[in-house]
Amino acid sequence: MNKQFAAVFTPFTVKNLTLKNRIVLPPMATRYPTTSGEVTPRLIAYHRERAAGGVGLNILEFTGPDARRRPPHQAGIYDDALIPGLAALVKAVHEAGGKIAIQLAHPGRRTRSAMTHGLRPWAPSAIPELGGEVPYEMSQSQIDYMEDCFMQAARRAKQAGFDAIEIHCAHGYLIHQFFSPLTNRRTDKYGGSFENRARFALEILARAREAVGDEFPIFCRISGDEFVEGGATLADWKEFAKLLEKAGADIIHVSAGVLESTERTIPPQAQPRGCNIGLAAAIKQSVNIPVIGVGRIKTLQEADALLREKKVDLVAMGRALIADPELLKKAQVGGNIRPCIACNQGCIDRLYAGLAITCVVNARTGREYELRSLERAPVSKKIAVIGGGPGGMEFARVAAERGHKITLFEKEAELGGKFRIAAIAPKKGEINEFVQYQTRALKELGVEIKTGAAIAPEDLSKLSDFDEIVIAAGGDPIRLPATEGQSNVSLAEDVLENKVVLGSKVVVVGGGMVGCETADWLAQSGRQVIILEQLPQFATDVEVRTRKMLLQRLAAQKVDMICNAKAERFNQDKVVCSQVGVEFTIEGVDNIVLALGYKPNGAFSQAQSPKIHKLGDCVEPRKAMAAIHEGFLLGTRI
Repeated sequence: MNKQFAAVFTPFTVKNLTLKNRIVLPPMATRYPTTSGEVTPRLIAYHRERAAGGVGLNILEFTGPDARRRPPHQAGIYDDALIPGLAALVKAVHEAGGKIAIQLAHPGRRTRSAMTHGLRPWAPSAIPELGGEVPYEMSQSQIDYMEDCFMQAARRAKQAGFDAIEIHCAHGYLIHQFFSPLTNRRTDKYGGSFENRARFALEILARAREAVGDEFPIFCRISGDEFVEGGATLADWKEFAKLLEKAGADIIHVSAGVLESTERTIPPQAQPRGCNIGLAAAIKQSVNIPVIGVGRIKTLQEADALLREKKVDLVAMGRALIADPELLKKAQVGGNIRPCIACNQGCIDRLYAGLAITCVVNARTGREYELRSLERAPVSKKIAVIGGGPGGMEFARVAAERGHKITLFEKEAELGGKFRIAAIAPKKGEINEFVQYQTRALKELGVEIKTGAAIAPEDLSKLSDFDEIVIAAGGDPIRLPATEGQSNVSLAEDVLENKVVLGSKVVVVGGGMVGCETADWLAQSGRQVIILEQLPQFATDVEVRTRKMLLQRLAAQKVDMICNAKAERFNQDKVVCSQVGVEFTIEGVDNIVLALGYKPNGAFSQAQSPKIHKLGDCVEPRKAMAAIHEGFLLGTRI
């Protein structure tokens, strides 16, 4: 047993299920199943890799018991024909040394008829979700039908060989909708009083127990607080947990939030680590059955402390295990752990955009089936990499791991490129952890790192002894010709690196991610900050939950945010702007900060050769994920 993480690696038993450790991969939608919800080799490989990495228990994502109102690519368990695929998944996890449960869930009003073959959603009451359509209020016969769907799903889960089931009573989905006073306005036996609103969940739990028997573990996932005015609070959920325990639940899995408060369900970097553990600890004090805690727990040090302090009995680590499936194995035998940076871009952003998940920092996520391992290169080559940003570093790491001899040239004194600068902004510091991970990996692999070594296009001829050259030199910041020669105009990245002397009143031109984060950084120092943005909204390129919290901070700091506004002319301490055809002037300006995005690196535009490869922003400015994934994939091919 690893003494450093003794609590984590203490076995756990509930009924006939024994886990080798206390770490749980929580149910997270992937969109890896087929449109009709069948298990795919991609889904199996994803779960197999995390089981092989040492996870105590995988929980298969949100799985639909009803064929008629199930969104596409949601895992399905609505028909016996799906059992063989599910059984293959279970077999793969068991062979990898893990255990696996399955979450049974129905979206209720949290879907759209456009996604469910034209069928309007069902819900306890005809109350639409934000931006959604009005659902049908379920009749008694429809409630009976849905309870039978859950019962049959539980039967199928046991028949497929799953080690447990989890009933999803959280996050504003159907069972939660019955319990919440915000979404249940019924006047029959399923509405009104606390007991009536809990009835649907308790009846489903009873039917599931009937299907699987007394010794088969049943978990229930709840939201410990909705964090919405008028919604169910911690006090309500504590009482609900008691009812679930009395009705036969074996474990309570405590999350938080609904659609309107997903910054608690999927906490971004701006949320404190372990932000929902207080809810789980409070519910643990109210029941006599084990509790799983979840919510931005990214290291085994954090998990072990929670277990030692008896705040929870098991710890769910979702995005941390997407970022590094071998987290537990590396903790036991030693290894460089790849950190989750809670950016939500590769996982949640893609999911909400209708795409299969991946991970910004782990390009293998979702590719486990096609790239089962990094094969040794048939010929070891000598490769020069120009640019030590995240894309260049990722290429260097993968190529070196495959046996190539890599020399990395970085013009700055430190590695990290734009990622290192992005980490300076408030609530973004964990980005540096990934840069540190990459740096450790390069050193361990023997990559020759040359910092402070600028390579210009005319220097490429000096690299003739290299077999391949990879250019990952990043993009160039966009400047405004009208500001040329004006001494108080600076780039956002120079401001963040403290290369600029700043006054008390600053205008930021550009209200995307970089502009708003720079404004946040400036405002925290007490400066008066004004943001000008040509679009009607700010920070539209920021992940939704991160954006919500960023805009809240800007408002709290009284940053003046002017949308639909274009900076027309600059005259030292004045900025002349236009908004919907009307000109206005901002006076008394000490500094003008440009945050207008990037363009491809023009310096290397003419560099063409069969042995030259380009990746990242020097090709086309995009988010960091594109550069990292391009670097990874190029590293697997050369």
